[in-house]
Amino acid sequence: MIDVTSGEDCCRPLLALIKGHVVSIQIKAALAVEVLADHNESSQAAFLAQDAVNALIRLLKVQTDSVVISLI
Repeated sequence: MIDVTSGEDCCRPLLALIKGHVVSIQIKAALAVEVLADHNESSQAAFLAQDAVNALIRLLKVQTDSVVISLI
């Protein structure tokens, strides 16, 4: 059973979804990370240990680049 209150057990699966290629799923996974890490130090530590920050920055960069390209 997965303990979703800590975020530790679902850290790897969520990051795998964020690193995937389906934008809608990536965004939903990023939102789940936000909810789990909000005011929860153990979850924050777990996501930091799994390099979640870089995965989220890459997702943001890809989304930002896509928006800029579509505006051109």
